[in-house]
Amino acid sequence: MNKLYILGLGPGDKKYLIDESIKLLESIKNKNQTLYLRTDKHPIIEYLNENNINYNSFDYIYDESENFDDVYLSIANEILKKLEKEDVYYAVPGNPFIAEKTVTNLLEKYENVQIIHGISFLDILITRLKIDVIYGMNVINPLEARMNINNSVDNVIMQVYDKIVAGEVKLELMNYFDDKKEVIIAKNIGLCDEQIDSVKLYELDRYEYNHLTSLYIKKDIIEEKKVFSLNDTLDKIKELIDNDLIVEDNNLFEKLKKEIDLMDKNLKDNEYFLVQDNIEILLKEILIISQKARKFGYFDVADVISSIYKKLQ
Repeated sequence: MNKLYILGLGPGDKKYLIDESIKLLESIKNKNQTLYLRTDKHPIIEYLNENNINYNSFDYIYDESENFDDVYLSIANEILKKLEKEDVYYAVPGNPFIAEKTVTNLLEKYENVQIIHGISFLDILITRLKIDVIYGMNVINPLEARMNINNSVDNVIMQVYDKIVAGEVKLELMNYFDDKKEVIIAKNIGLCDEQIDSVKLYELDRYEYNHLTSLYIKKDIIEEKKVFSLNDTLDKIKELIDNDLIVEDNNLFEKLKKEIDLMDKNLKDNEYFLVQDNIEILLKEILIISQKARKFGYFDVADVISSIYKKLQ
């Protein structure tokens, strides 16, 4: 079985290439082999040209495919075909395990693989912005169907390469953050022309982007939040219970029954804007009961949700 070498090229400057990567690139050159690149839109190309390292890129596949999933699958399939004949050297920007779907596809289908680590732009970004990721960080690829924004942790959005993508990201972020929220734009991180700017969220699509641009959005403190998570709500209920601010309702069953009857009527009348009110009242009481049960060690909301999921299988 021929061997697949997957090489991380780092954020762009040759100073971020690790020794193992440099040795492999020298070996490729000495053997007159070809390095296959997911894309040649990367500053490390200058280093490859200076050192006469042969390379071919798969950029042409981007032009031939309808969506990015097809691109990544096609690149993986091309590499697998080449592996039928010889060892293959495949390189990607940054770290092979950060937002590299082609690498995931290849590892699912091929076993004889050696990974050569690459420094990610994230390593440099968190240093520049003095971020400790121990408190959580949500890394997002805006090219995926769902962005999964989380305003309870810091968010980094990669590959914001033009104003069109920036506009789509802006609209998605506005569902979670105030439109005057500060957004950090990090461009060419780790290069000599590195640029870090701060703009308001509503200004996001007025900036000039390139393929090496990412966004950083600091998490909201609870007072700033526009959208609240289930955990936020549970924390609030816990606080109220601990401070004896939730009074026992002796008529809870009758209250819930009445609300269910109202919801039934609203559903039959297609009054869905009223159904939301019914669900809010019912869910609030369910969450209060669950938090009280958790306090006494019986069960919590996670147990309930997990049980529901299993029953849906």
